[in-house]
Amino acid sequence: CLSHRLDWPGGVTLTKLLGNPYESEQDKVAFWTPINNSPQFWEELPIYYWVDELIGLLESKVGRGNLYLATAASHHPASYSGKRQWLMSNGLGRFEPIMIQNKALLSYPGTLLIDDWEKHEGFVKRGGHFCLFPQPWNSNHRWASDPVKYVAEYLEHLESKP
Repeated sequence: CLSHRLDWPGGVTLTKLLGNPYESEQDKVAFWTPINNSPQFWEELPIYYWVDELIGLLESKVGRGNLYLATAASHHPASYSGKRQWLMSNGLGRFEPIMIQNKALLSYPGTLLIDDWEKHEGFVKRGGHFCLFPQPWNSNHRWASDPVKYVAEYLEHLESKP
């Protein structure tokens, strides 16, 4: 993913950084086809330094059996196999990914979605909680240097609610 390889300016979305990268549907297809046809693209993404700490925190709060990984697939089946292989290669094979574009479908009262994409109003409308995971490209970018601490504080806030 491009965002993994850039020195990302805080709070700047990909669209703001690059403008609309697609002049036409053909441009969009030309951009995504090599990615979609290559499971290696997903398999070779570097793992973030905070992954183990985040998973440890979440498992301590909700238990290993209540933690799921939901990810949006690209428009090619190779993205599923590539993402699955990435999990296996990075010691996260216990997570069977749920491939879903509309994560609001997973929401019900008491569920929590932690995601770096900001637009999850539908998840909240269905009764779930949403924590915007800090990353350089979203509005929580100021906490991107210690995203697990941010999530821990969010969880404490949730636990303090009646």
